[in-house]
Amino acid sequence: MRSMLAALAIAALTAPVAVYADEASKNAKIEEMFAITKVDRLQDQVMDQVRGALGTMFENPSVPAEAKASRKELEDEVWAIIKKRVSFEHMKSDFVRIYSETLTEPELDSILAFYKTPGGIALLEKMPVLMKKGMEIGMAQMKDVGPEIQQAVEKFVERHKAK
Repeated sequence: MRSMLAALAIAALTAPVAVYADEASKNAKIEEMFAITKVDRLQDQVMDQVRGALGTMFENPSVPAEAKASRKELEDEVWAIIKKRVSFEHMKSDFVRIYSETLTEPELDSILAFYKTPGGIALLEKMPVLMKKGMEIGMAQMKDVGPEIQQAVEKFVERHKAK
């Protein structure tokens, strides 16, 4: 009986250490995945594309000419805020947490193993091009649907003005 109690006491005392060690191992693998995938650089590329999309807001005919003329000043100011608050380094701990909550350690092992294969390396190298082309497709679709959305918004506003 005493040996059973001793074993339970040891297990209770060492369990938090084992859980912490497992979590540290898992987080290290997530960090390795971030390094291999260069997720920080990928986010910078996406953010640059977002900046380009923000610039198109000023191409709208409803934007006054003086606002268009000084748009660079506003773009730079808005962009500085976005870069500061939405940087990978600013959000990294949150990303580690959600990856840890979502992926098991064996899944992380498999993902890391894949990224180290020729196919995984090729995918990582070509991902920026794929992302850019995908963003272009999305932007083209949004541009095509923009007038339709504008009409829907105008009709909505008119319906609610009448009430």
